[in-house]
Amino acid sequence: MARNSWLFILLIVVFGLSGCGTRVFDGQQVNKEEKIIIKFSHVVEENTPKGLAAIRFANLIRERSGGSIEVQVFPNSQLFKDGEEFEALSRGDVQMIAPATSKVSQLFPQWQIWDLPYFFSNLESVHQIMDG
Repeated sequence: MARNSWLFILLIVVFGLSGCGTRVFDGQQVNKEEKIIIKFSHVVEENTPKGLAAIRFANLIRERSGGSIEVQVFPNSQLFKDGEEFEALSRGDVQMIAPATSKVSQLFPQWQIWDLPYFFSNLESVHQIMDG
């Protein structure tokens, strides 16, 4: 039951955030020769785990798309401050953000569990909850 609950929450977040953008892409609307640009904004420095993951993500997308998709990473609040990112996403000013779980839990209270101190006794219990 817990696994289904977490899967449902994850689906809500993914579909909720993907619906915030204003541009729609599919094979009929985009010239296959045209490069797709994705602006990815986050508020931490490049040398943090989140910053390094964003750079790795951009590199993987470029490699696996053969260069037809470019993820432009804007770290350290270059485009938007922490409280402005969700609004920028909903306006279509950026296509991706990497908010803290505390920001996501303002929209989806179920996410507050990830910010509870000492809720998980060890890494294995985290995996057990995440994997059901």
